[in-house]
Order: sequence, then structure tokens, then C-alpha cells
Amino acid sequence: MADPERPNILVLLTDDHGQWASGCYGMPAIHTPAMDFLAATGTRMANAFTPCPVCSPARACFYTGRFPSQHGIHDWLGSDLTGEQHEGRDRDWLAGETTLYRRLAEVGYRIGHFGKWHCGADRVPKPGVQRWFAFWDGQGPHRGPWDYSDQGERVTLDGFKSRVITDRAAAWLSERLDERDGRPWLTYVGLIDTHNPHAGLPERLVSGYRAAANHVIGTHEPPEDFFATWAVKNIRRTPELQAQYFASVTAIDEQLGRLIDLLDARGELDSTLIIYASDHGLHAGQIGVWEKGNATRPLNLYERSVRVPMLLRYPRAIQAGQVRQEFVDHCDLFHTMLELAGAPLNEAERIRRRHAGQSFVPMLAGGSQPWRDAQFFEYGPVRGVRTATHKLLRRNGSFGPDELFDLTADPDERSNVIDDASNAAVVAELDRRINAFFNEIDEPDRSGLHVLNDLGLYNHNEPWDPRHAGYRFVGWPEE
Repeated sequence: MADPERPNILVLLTDDHGQWASGCYGMPAIHTPAMDFLAATGTRMANAFTPCPVCSPARACFYTGRFPSQHGIHDWLGSDLTGEQHEGRDRDWLAGETTLYRRLAEVGYRIGHFGKWHCGADRVPKPGVQRWFAFWDGQGPHRGPWDYSDQGERVTLDGFKSRVITDRAAAWLSERLDERDGRPWLTYVGLIDTHNPHAGLPERLVSGYRAAANHVIGTHEPPEDFFATWAVKNIRRTPELQAQYFASVTAIDEQLGRLIDLLDARGELDSTLIIYASDHGLHAGQIGVWEKGNATRPLNLYERSVRVPMLLRYPRAIQAGQVRQEFVDHCDLFHTMLELAGAPLNEAERIRRRHAGQSFVPMLAGGSQPWRDAQFFEYGPVRGVRTATHKLLRRNGSFGPDELFDLTADPDERSNVIDDASNAAVVAELDRRINAFFNEIDEPDRSGLHVLNDLGLYNHNEPWDPRHAGYRFVGWPEE
């Protein structure tokens, strides 16, 4: 039996699931009954964003409630790096942080982590976690034999990875439900079907989407900044890849449905806070782009890269069937989870660690609360702000033009209007807001403005590193 004051918590944080790609967010061609159930019986955040459109930084924002220029991760983390500055695969980048796991463990939660971590030292169970099941080294294709870390021990298991992960999560969850001792639990499930390679998904799902997926999105020629050879190949194979991507969303939905059904069968569905979200978004051929923020040169903060699904269900505190329009991100979700679990950070902790974001529990209950009218982003040296009508990007010394997009007139963000004299006041105001936000949260020794001076810290192909092919895009003049 769950503690009536503190919910059990089930979180699915998936990888590369664009907000657009589910039925409850307006894509009826993709079959997502479990996600649709959460939206219908819980709250759907219509304007949910990632602070950074790439895996490791976004996940660290979720785990810590802090922006990349606070926690210090600015790109995806390679598992094969060596040298003093990163200590290879064994560096735990969040070792000094007050993570979600640490905080909930402090107030008595039992915690099980299953699936993708990707914030360093993936093989090693993290503080506060009783049950650890993660990838041993990278994540690879979606099925076949693979090595996992099971409580820090290497095990090889065969099958579709999301099923393998969900099997372990369901087993641990069943054990917690059997105990019925009133101690709350958090079960975290990190699935990867929506990440590339967009191949190898169950044929029974893919076959049903081959006729529909490309018809819905179409095939578009890449823009000139679509730099990578693998990305160009993706455009040539777009119809099949789109079918695989649609199938990957449904494959994840099936695993979400399994866990919902388990809670329902055990009478714990309504006493459990269920959250479904993604680390960042993804393009699947729209406007000729595949993948996320590092798909283009210069780097992008396109809407499809930064928008994520965010669904929350907990009948005791969350209004059913509600759609909220406020801008929220992973840092806000961190604080919201802590408040619902009875473990919010006090003001001294928030100030000491300079946390970004805030809890949105009142709005989940159907109420109102003071809230920001802008969303901020960063990816390495690139910083941006989005309002209801415009988005401004400043590149801060990295290659590429600064950009202003009029999101009302140009929702696909194809026309940079930063030099239009009529937009001078908008640019000035958005500059003021970017500077104010990052002056408040930026930690100098972890700032994204430093990545140009410390190359190779995160992986061997950082998108701001001029030593690598693809750093500059076709059409740029020679210096």
C-alpha cells in the first residue's frame, strides 16, 4: 500500500522522441494508446521543452534540475575517451550534484534505475539507487545480444533492448508491490527505441507504417547546412526510416502500457505518479532534416529539436484531461517531482546550487501560479530564448550566424530575420532576457562559453571542434 502523502513514482524518459510523434500531440497516424491514456486521465504539457537538444546534457538537467552551464555537461558523452581530463568511461559527471535519486533516497524512497543513464560511469550504480540496470558500454542496435550492467556486474542478454529493460523494471516493481510496507518507490525506465539506428524494430509494427509514414511527412531535400554524410544517406532512405521511427514510438508505448497494466492489476495505478517524457526532440525528415540539435551546421535549436512530450498522471494531485500551455522544461519537472514526493529543496539549497526551474504542482491541479513567459536553451556556446512569437539564437563565437525567427509567420524557422530593421526592438529585448538569465545561472567553470577552449572533453567529434569534418557547412566562404 502506498503512502497517501507520498506517491510511488514511475518515470519513462525516452531518447529522441519528438513531441510531434504521438497521437495525443496531434499525430493520429502513430498508434500510442498508453500515452493517449496518460493524456486523457492526466495532464499534457503542450509546451514542454528540453534545455539542450542532445542526450547527456538534457538528461543531466532532468536528474539535477540545473542547466548545462551549471552541471557542466554540454554534449553527448563518449564511452571511449581516455586521458586525465575525463578519466575515460569511469567519470561520474554528476558525482557532486544533488540528483533526483539522492534527494528522494534521503526521504525514504527506494529507487530502481533501468535503462539509459548516459551521464558518465554508466556501469556503476549511483548513490541512492537500490537497483541498477543500465548499459555496459554504449547502446547499439535495438535488438540482439548486448552487455548490461546489473548492479555493476557485466551480463549479456539477448532480445529487443526495451523489452529486456522493461522486464527488469517490471520484476523489481512487482517486488515492491508485494512488500506493501508503505515505503514509497521510484522506478525509472530509460528506453531507446526512438534513437538511431532507425532500423530493426519489430516487423509487425514497421509493416503497418510503411504505407503511412512517408505519406504523412514526405521526403524533403536537405538544406545546405545538413552536413553529415550519414544524414544525407538518411534522406535517401527516408520512407523506410520514417516507418521504423513510427514503429519505435509504438514499441515504447507498448512497454509503457505493460507497466501501467501492472500497476492497474495490483490496485496501485491511482496512487502512482506516472510521468512520460523524452530527453529532447527529433526531426524525421521534416524540412529535410534528420535527428536533433547536432544534425546541422551551425547547430540548431529548431522547435522539433527542443520540443518534448511531457505527460503526468496522479489523480490525487493532477487534473484529468487537462492541457497546459505554459513553458516548462526538465528542470521544472525535477522540482515538480520533488514537491509531489514531499522532498522539495529549501531556499538555501536552491540558492547554494543556483537551481534553474521551479515546481508547477499548482498548475497540474488546475490552478494558476506566477510563471515565466519565455523558455531558454543552450547547446555549448549557442544560447537561445523563445517567447510565444519569436526565437533568438546567439552563437557566442562559434561558427554560424546569429538568428531570429518569427515563429508566427515562419513556424519551420527557415527565414532568419535578425537583420530586419523592424525587428530591432524585439532583438534588444530578447538579448536582455538571455543575458539576464545566463548571468543569473551561469557557473564560470562549467559555462558553455568555455567549450571552444576545451575541445575533446565530451566525445571525439564535438560539433564545435574545427578539427572534424562537418564543422563548417557547404557554402561558407573560405577565411
